[in-house]
Amino acid sequence: MESIITNIDVLADRGSIPPCYRELRKLLENLSWSVFDDLLFINAEYATIYDDSSVPAHIPPRPFLSANQQWYDWVRGRQTPSFETQRSQLRDRIYDHSTRSRLSYDDRYGITKGTITEVLKTNLSYPLYIALAGLKVETTESVESFVTPVNPTHLKPGVRRTIQNVVRSLKEGRRLGQLDEEFIDTLTDELLDIEANYLVPPFPSNNHVIGYLDSLWHHELPSRLDDFYGEYSFFIHSYPSSWQIYPHSSILEFKILAHEIDRFSHATSTLIEQYLTTYHRN
Repeated sequence: MESIITNIDVLADRGSIPPCYRELRKLLENLSWSVFDDLLFINAEYATIYDDSSVPAHIPPRPFLSANQQWYDWVRGRQTPSFETQRSQLRDRIYDHSTRSRLSYDDRYGITKGTITEVLKTNLSYPLYIALAGLKVETTESVESFVTPVNPTHLKPGVRRTIQNVVRSLKEGRRLGQLDEEFIDTLTDELLDIEANYLVPPFPSNNHVIGYLDSLWHHELPSRLDDFYGEYSFFIHSYPSSWQIYPHSSILEFKILAHEIDRFSHATSTLIEQYLTTYHRN
């Protein structure tokens, strides 16, 4: 990302203001993917460290660290499960369990579907993400050259531990009861009741990744990240009609750029601070 920052300095010095926004957009993409990958991995690690189960842990590889065009093209050519739809169904199952078992979801604790959604966002891990939105394949031969497919049975410990952490968070750290444990086992089995030998990790869009972080820290961020991403999209194209590589820029454009960089820096710095506070407390 240092090279992107250097590019912005060079472009601004040359008076080429519009491409600076293109570089800011790239910076936001790289930062968001890095944070998203890290929180999925950390939550998987957390579930392993704090679980007392004797089942061996299996944390999937971190595919978002090696995103590539082949993987993108392969996923885009297929119908992919909607992560939001799958997560909503998972939320509803947890909410139904809360009303049946009185998992401390009475009025004193204010547990709602919205609360469950927020806890799911914070605790989302690679195993659960792949289980919810992975693409089914029978063999690895067609994809193993650009991404590592995962055997669904290998996801089971991580999925179970993630759901266990969600329920424990909703109970505010209190001990899980027998009904809770039985529900967690049942829900894990349902999520992994997949008629396929392997799951290919989904390739989320930039808008999905940035929007996820926006929703995770919507109270803390001073500006929405996807607003920057959308507004700067107007500057990602060249000037074919004028054939100007470095179009003329006015003083006003320089002043606006300085203001935008200040807003952008404040928002991304807050994102990093919130990420470190939430996931690197120790």
